[in-house]
Amino acid sequence: MLHVLEQKSRKTPRRALAYRPSANERGDDITKLKELKARLMEDSEFQEEYARVDEEYALIEELVRARAAAKLT
Repeated sequence: MLHVLEQKSRKTPRRALAYRPSANERGDDITKLKELKARLMEDSEFQEEYARVDEEYALIEELVRARAAAKLT
């Protein structure tokens, strides 16, 4: 399979191999996510739940970082 990919890349014109960022990498979808979050944060129930879960995710992130630093992950 690798041989096939190697042959195809030799035949593909150089301009076709040029890197082109996707919509996500350009940030188009991220802007939409920010808009959605801003709209949801207007709801007090959502804000409370977001704050509760944010603390939980912060703890999880800290555990993952500590495991990575200790080379356990």
